[in-house]
Amino acid sequence: MTAPTTPLDETVGAIRLLSRQTATGILLIGTHLLAARSVLGRGRFPKWVQEQFAWSLRDVARFILVARTFAAVPKAALDRVPADVLYLLAERSTPPGVRHACLELASAGQSVNVALARSLRARATPPPRTPPAGNTRPSAA
Repeated sequence: MTAPTTPLDETVGAIRLLSRQTATGILLIGTHLLAARSVLGRGRFPKWVQEQFAWSLRDVARFILVARTFAAVPKAALDRVPADVLYLLAERSTPPGVRHACLELASAGQSVNVALARSLRARATPPPRTPPAGNTRPSAA
């Protein structure tokens, strides 16, 4: 016998369904934008986007980056990944291993938020190299 549902249980279910649709929607929007850009060319594409959607070019670039980054990933794997995390994972500075780890955690039912994704990315990214102290070039005599 199942426990009776409350209005909040229904709300939680509705929000979870919509969040899954959001990740899939972002991916599909990016895919459609890529198709439109291939038809219009890079020269006409920005104006078309502005006329049709009034989106910033930064937002359009983010949609496209998500579509390219996650094209081969099954949509079901993105179901539990919030939009802000999806954008962060699609950034070029995010190592593939971090993307994989976040998708694995989400698939296992764990909550993946921006703080966790940034933490994993920071641990996976080597610190910038600092030049050695002092002058290492031979002096001109």
